[in-house]
Amino acid sequence: MQTQNEERLASLVERMEALLVYQAQQEVLLSMSEVCERTGYSSTKMYKMIQDGQFPAGRRMFNGGVRWRAAEVNEWIRQEWARSAPAPRRA
Repeated sequence: MQTQNEERLASLVERMEALLVYQAQQEVLLSMSEVCERTGYSSTKMYKMIQDGQFPAGRRMFNGGVRWRAAEVNEWIRQEWARSAPAPRRA
C-alpha cells in the first residue's frame, strides 16, 4: 500500500512525463507535405495563403529546406476550426 506522499510523488512524475511528451510534440518540425496533410490543403493553396498572410510562413533551415513548427500549425488549425464552427441551432 502506497503512502500519501508516494501517491503524490507518483502523480507528480506522471504529470511531468506528460508535460515532457507535450513539449517534445510542440517542437516537431513539419515539411510542406506534412503541413498539407494536416490541413487538407494542397501546397499551391498553402503557398497562396502564406503569400496573402493567412498562414504562418515557414523557416528556412540550414539545409535549405523550409519547415513549420507543429505547434504553430496546430494553433492555426485550432483557430480556423473555431472561426468556421457553425452557430448553435435555435430550438
